[in-house]
This record gives sequence, C-alpha cells and structure tokens, in this order.
Amino acid sequence: MRKILYTKYNSTRKPEFQIKTVIVQEDEEKYVEKKAMTQEAVAYIEQINKNCSLLKDVYQDVKVVSCSLREDMLGVPYIDGKRIYEYVDLKSGNIERIIGDLKEIVKKVCKYNSENISEFVRTDAFAAFFGECYPKVEPALKIANISNIFDGFIEDKAGELWCVNYDWVLDFPVPIRYLVFRSLVCFYYDNSSYFVAKCALNDFLMSFDYSIEDIELFHNMENAFQQHIYGVNREYFYTQNYKKEITTLGSVFEKVEKGIVFEKELELTKNHVKNLEEILHNQEKNNTGFQETIREQQAYIQKLKRAIKNPFYALYLLIQKLKGDNK
Repeated sequence: MRKILYTKYNSTRKPEFQIKTVIVQEDEEKYVEKKAMTQEAVAYIEQINKNCSLLKDVYQDVKVVSCSLREDMLGVPYIDGKRIYEYVDLKSGNIERIIGDLKEIVKKVCKYNSENISEFVRTDAFAAFFGECYPKVEPALKIANISNIFDGFIEDKAGELWCVNYDWVLDFPVPIRYLVFRSLVCFYYDNSSYFVAKCALNDFLMSFDYSIEDIELFHNMENAFQQHIYGVNREYFYTQNYKKEITTLGSVFEKVEKGIVFEKELELTKNHVKNLEEILHNQEKNNTGFQETIREQQAYIQKLKRAIKNPFYALYLLIQKLKGDNK
C-alpha cells in the first residue's frame, strides 16, 4: 500500500524551478520522489538527474545517493539515518563547543578529491550566475554542489555518510569557502533561538576565519544565487536576513522610544504570508489527511495578517518572541 509520509512544495520559486518532493512508503520500503510542478520545471528535474553523475568523483568520504528518471519524476532511495547536523551539541548552550562540532562536520562534508580542486578563476559562466562578485584566487571546486548544506548529509546505520541533496550543481569553479559559508549561515538561521542572544552572525562566521570582506562578498554571491531561483523581489528567507541586525529586546524598546516604525519587518511579514497561503493552498488540495495541521497553519497566517494591520500587535509578538529566546 502506497503511503505519503511527507510532502514539500517549492512553489515560491520561479516556474522553471518549481518542484514537489514526496517521501513515500510502500510496505517496508521508503523512497523519495521529485516531480516537476510546471512544464517549465521538467528541464530542472532532468538537470538534477545529471547532477548525480557530475558528483560521482567529487567527494572523498561521502557517497552520493543514486537516482532514476522517469518522464518528469525523479526517484531517489530513502537513506535512513542521522542528519549530520544532529551531531552538534546545541543543548549545551556552549558556543565554543558548538563551533568545534561544526568545524568537525565541515571537515567531513567538505573533503574533496584533489582532481576536482583548482585555483579560482572567474569564468564567463561564473559571471553570468553570480554577477558582479569577484572572489580572490583561492581553492575552488571545478564541480561545485552548492546544495552543500548540512541538512543534505545523512550518516546511515552502517556509518556511511551520504549526500542526499544535489539540486544545484555548478560545472565551473566556485570557491570552497563559499560552500562552507552558506552551510554555516543556513545552520545559524535554522537554529537562531540558540544564537540570537549569544553570538551575532558576523562573530559566528569570523570564528571560522571569515573576514568582514569575505562575509560581504559571500553574502553578495548568495544574494545572486537566491535571485536566480526566486527572482529579484522574492528572495529566499536566509538572504532576507543576511544583512539584518540581530535584534535584542533592549533595541526594540529603543526603536519604540525613537518612534521608528518597522516597515521592513512588516514588508517581510507580508511576503511570508503570501508564500504561506500559496503553500497552504497546495496542502489543502493534496494532503486531505492533515486537517489539524492545516488548521494550525491557517491560525498562524491569521495572526500574521493581524500583525500587518496593527503595528502594536506586531510589536507585542516580537517582544514575546524575544523574551522566549532570551530565557
């Protein structure tokens, strides 16, 4: 019997990159399906299939999970195991220990075969993808998996480490430190409740030997990447947060005293609501068994809409969140 365990819609991307990812169970077997949501995205599914072959000789100690293409659907085996980021001891609350854990993870997932490493050269393909970004001469990958975030690596029960995410692979030189940078930034924002009161993003990145100039360069590269996927006016959540100060409770009250209105925060909330409503519409059509989850999401959207209309209510929610994060 076929059972859907999980569904994710990338419906906020440009039409040519909109896909649906489903985890399926049939009897005792689990597998993943990636399917184009638009006709334009069929080519993207085909490219993901090619990416698997491109990566076969890139990693030293990481295996790349195989895939098979059937029309506009990509089938991928489900790897049962532990996500590599789960080895980070966030519960300790010790920043030095967390950074140490992350450095060990970087060593594992960013260990590449020497044949795929070269000095960075700014090619026409790089310029077309990343625009006016000019990395210095430093180690780069000839074939670069920029889906290289920690969430995409799983250690199975036998201790083998697998790369399960290769949606974005570039076949021109890309600095290795950019791949590490975006993995670290994604991890930081995925776990912002642990970091917000303890370590600002720049300080976190500087712990991995990134200079302010490096951080600015790689932010700009990431912004170009996100615009490639989502368009200029629909950038991904991490890009929206890159250049935003980490807000403390004290700074909130300071802004209130000065009469500063949170136009930027409200605009981001409006975009977030729009994206959530689109995703929820798809869930209502395809996940009829998850009515309770859908109701919770609808309630959350209504709360956000109220915050947009009432700045004082928005301020109340922000203060409550910060109080919770600072406990």
